[in-house]
Amino acid sequence: MTLLKIIAYISFFFFLLSCKDQSEKYRLPPLSLKLNSDAMDYVRYIESEDSCRKAIRLLDSATKIDTGYFLAYYNKVMFHCSLGEFKKAIIAIDNAIRIQPGAHDLYLMSGLLYRKTEDTATAHQLFLKSLSICNETLDTMHFTNSDYQMLAGNRILLLIMLNDREKANYFLRSLKKSNVDTMTYRQLLALTTENRDTIIAKIFDRQNYRR
Repeated sequence: MTLLKIIAYISFFFFLLSCKDQSEKYRLPPLSLKLNSDAMDYVRYIESEDSCRKAIRLLDSATKIDTGYFLAYYNKVMFHCSLGEFKKAIIAIDNAIRIQPGAHDLYLMSGLLYRKTEDTATAHQLFLKSLSICNETLDTMHFTNSDYQMLAGNRILLLIMLNDREKANYFLRSLKKSNVDTMTYRQLLALTTENRDTIIAKIFDRQNYRR
């Protein structure tokens, strides 16, 4: 399993919750919803530059209609990353943060993108912000909570990005005691042995987007 898939695995459910929270605040324009849905039809062809361009155009139209459409901005990140357009992906994730400022994993993804573009100072601050939110949530959460494993995994990744291997290993041992599933534990353990730049390179390797 690629590192990108690991990131997706430990973040996916949190994004679903973020989207659910948004949908409860107001009703999105039907045309925006359709445009986003149409763009998602191109996910299966994400290795194709032409398909990515078409999807981005649809998503741009969706966010032009409704500048508060979180999911459309987040989906843009995926397509821009597939094209290697990381600065454009940063613009998209920044808009997602504008809409969901309390979502720790958005700051995590933004930090990864900034490190990819070699802005390590901004990335560091974003990782610290993400870790702060993540810690606050985990401090009030029992390990039996369905979101605990995902949040704990993100905390470990953040500590690795902040070059705090000692704490990362400490929390990995703690996570193992909470009966984390074996596959997730092995994936996170593999991360703790990787160089940060290697992790970033693997996350954004274009091969990760191929079926």
